[in-house]
Amino acid sequence: MVTFAIIGTSGIAKKFVKAAGTCSGCKVEAIYSRSKEKAEAFAKEQGLERCFDDLEALAADEDIDAVYIASPNSLHCRQAIQMMNHGKHVLCEKPLASNRRGVELMFHSARENHVVFMEAMRNLHDPGLRIVKENLHKVGKMRHAEINYGKYSSKYDDFLAGNLPNIFNKEFSTGALMDMGVYCVEPMVDIFGMPRSIEACCEMLRGGIDGEGQITAKYPIGIYTTALFEEGVDMWANSSAAANRENIAIRKKETQTKKACEGQTCLSDSNVDAEESAGISAGMDEATGLEVVLRYSKIRDLPVESIIEGDAGTMHIATISNPDCVYIDYKDGSREIFCGADDSAQGGLRAGSLHPENMHYEIVHFIDLIQNGKYPLKYEMYSKISMEIMDEARRQCGIAFPADEQLGFKICQLSEDIFHIEDSTGVGAVLIRGSGKILLFDTMSGVGDLKSYLEEMNLMPDYVVNSHGHYDHTGGNHWFEEVYLHEADRELLNLWREKEISDKLLAKTNQQWQKKLKRTKLSAEELRNSRIPEYFTMKPGAGQAKLLDVYEGMEFDLGNSIWKVLEFPGHSWGSIALWNEDKRILLSGDAFVPVACLFFPESDLEQHKRSTQKLRELAPKALIAAHYPMLFEEREIDLLLQCDSVEGMQGPFSFAYDFLPEYTGNVYILKSIDKGFGGPVGMIIS
Repeated sequence: MVTFAIIGTSGIAKKFVKAAGTCSGCKVEAIYSRSKEKAEAFAKEQGLERCFDDLEALAADEDIDAVYIASPNSLHCRQAIQMMNHGKHVLCEKPLASNRRGVELMFHSARENHVVFMEAMRNLHDPGLRIVKENLHKVGKMRHAEINYGKYSSKYDDFLAGNLPNIFNKEFSTGALMDMGVYCVEPMVDIFGMPRSIEACCEMLRGGIDGEGQITAKYPIGIYTTALFEEGVDMWANSSAAANRENIAIRKKETQTKKACEGQTCLSDSNVDAEESAGISAGMDEATGLEVVLRYSKIRDLPVESIIEGDAGTMHIATISNPDCVYIDYKDGSREIFCGADDSAQGGLRAGSLHPENMHYEIVHFIDLIQNGKYPLKYEMYSKISMEIMDEARRQCGIAFPADEQLGFKICQLSEDIFHIEDSTGVGAVLIRGSGKILLFDTMSGVGDLKSYLEEMNLMPDYVVNSHGHYDHTGGNHWFEEVYLHEADRELLNLWREKEISDKLLAKTNQQWQKKLKRTKLSAEELRNSRIPEYFTMKPGAGQAKLLDVYEGMEFDLGNSIWKVLEFPGHSWGSIALWNEDKRILLSGDAFVPVACLFFPESDLEQHKRSTQKLRELAPKALIAAHYPMLFEEREIDLLLQCDSVEGMQGPFSFAYDFLPEYTGNVYILKSIDKGFGGPVGMIIS
């Protein structure tokens, strides 16, 4: 028997209690509210045994197995992680979090704590949506689809009167897209997969919140996909090397005019093989063709019907939030009804749930996953992709939440114990999680609260090591008490802390932020008054950690792995790498990257040649460079080994840092390739 507690006392929480009563294998025992009086009133009304007004007390209660979260959107992430850190399974209302990075944090916590975590997106679990996918091929080649969901909010009149109810308050990460559009986005991802591109528009209301909006998603020609994964996979099986190398990546797509839906989905401890992990785009042909239009609103009622048009007919879905009536009208005039038939109703159709409680199916599925030790990989993928689409739609519409500024990092897992972390400017670091200790290799640019992020992820390092002294590898040192840095680069670290260079970096960051804002639909006045959010602010001179020396042959013992320091001067005087002999993996920092930067005053081409020869003799099987979230294998490493001489290279081509004009150089290109590194391989020399 799975014993539930509920966080939140809204109307959806009451529906959950009623639906749970129809499911065997579970009971709802407790309710949490910040107000003890509200919790007690809810418990009395719903017949619950206990109530809480302290989240930590709820999390620590050993009699509670699972928690259903029905609080405001902006609270989901922190509350879910708090519960999972205490071993609670979590079923969380949609949308899971304020943004994609919050969703990643939540699923990471689920895997770390070996609990089931799932989004309460009820229509994905409804048999009606499975009927849609099973019969979609009957419409023939798909051309156009419309998915609609809009209701006049009961709180809109209050908003028009000048008040600010929670569901129209961006502090709670709400609005039409988050509250209504999610019902359209997630079924689209379930049915069609990841779109090639999207275009979004909305009607903005007072306070920077959207009242209604539209997303147009483009898919390839000839698409027919249900994007199906297994319903659940063994919860904590080890991942295969192939799946780890794939990182279960969503490929980056670009439209002609804007970058859309860019990012990666990276799963920790994946327990599917590479073929399964690629399933989100299975069934898609090349070229373009299918257009899916999503319409959603909180300020008016929209037509409830959704349609999918094909060459042979049109599929009708009565209500996408509750797909209980599905039929196809064929071009020959015939109609095939799959569910929702009622001969006494007009047109031979009705809109009545297949089960009187439409939350029944998601609860049953959640309980089944817990009881059978399965992990909802399919729904993890759908949640991440859907939030990525919603993040891009918000960016295009100029919708920003305060929660967006609280996170500034994304993480993906490269192997069983190695993670790549990237800050909001695209600068990367590598983290190794051993059985006993954790090591962080570089601290990135100093953008965002790195310490809080690592604490949130339960990845606070025991050792912090800089690969060299440049600002984009040492900028976050101030978050830590002690940092290891090669003595030869201490002068370099101090150089980047000088006020003149720090001011240039901050000016460049401000310029980048303004460009980012101009891509939104803010007015000229709003642009002038916009401030750089904390997570996008570079602080290369903020604070100082105690510096400890590293040297050739020094070892860091993490319990189940030992990492040895190897000196590779060339990029800088004191550049180092970390080497694991057992797995023959090298963490190279900037010593070896696709385009070696050898144009700084502290760079030396002759030293780089000697370091490259040392790399040849080392013969690693895999290499991880600082700013690349991927494992380079022997084919790519062989290309790096050829970058120690300008002979045989194309070029030179002019190159300069536009915000540090004293650093210029010539680019010599060895090769320009589409696979592996995805770009040129060569050197930049002075």
